[in-house]
Amino acid sequence: MDIFNKYKDENGSFKESLLDDACGLLALYEAAHSGYIFNKYKDANGSFKESLLDDACGLPALYEAVHLRVWREDILDEALAFTTTHL
Repeated sequence: MDIFNKYKDENGSFKESLLDDACGLLALYEAAHSGYIFNKYKDANGSFKESLLDDACGLPALYEAVHLRVWREDILDEALAFTTTHL
């Protein structure tokens, strides 16, 4: 699907930045996908990584993107709690 291409790198993989993924979520929602792409930002304990606090562009973008969540999307509920606490 063409909508995904601007969020992929030259190898066809999704880009590895929180900003790209947060913006990508906006596009993915239009294509009826969910927030599974944010699992890679969680640590072994299932919490969002503290290193994300240093991402001055990605953290606010994630905060805005998670407001598109729908019922029973736990990872996006967790992302909202994380960003609300740290912004």
